[in-house]
Amino acid sequence: ARALEAVEASLHRQRSLARVAALNVAYIILQLGVASAYSSLAMFSDAFHNISDVAAAIIALYCERLRQKAPTPDFPFGYRRLQVLGAFTNAVCLVGLGFFLILSALPHLVDPEPF
Repeated sequence: ARALEAVEASLHRQRSLARVAALNVAYIILQLGVASAYSSLAMFSDAFHNISDVAAAIIALYCERLRQKAPTPDFPFGYRRLQVLGAFTNAVCLVGLGFFLILSALPHLVDPEPF
């Protein structure tokens, strides 16, 4: 009975993560459209931040699915701690996005567009 509860909880988490990713994708499409229409770097940066949120949800979903695998000789404790690696991957992506945004903003600081 306890194993069944764990499986049901995992399926609930997987469905929730899939919903979060789908809703964020819809919001990103809207943000990119508005950012393009108004040439808004702030809106572009928020859209790309939301892309990282979708990537984080997908990584978490993948880790949640792998977490259910049984231990093997190579991984005697299974994949239970894979979520930590997923969180680290997300953090590295966010740092990369931050550098990209800084490099994108520099030309605007040097030569700002008039209102």
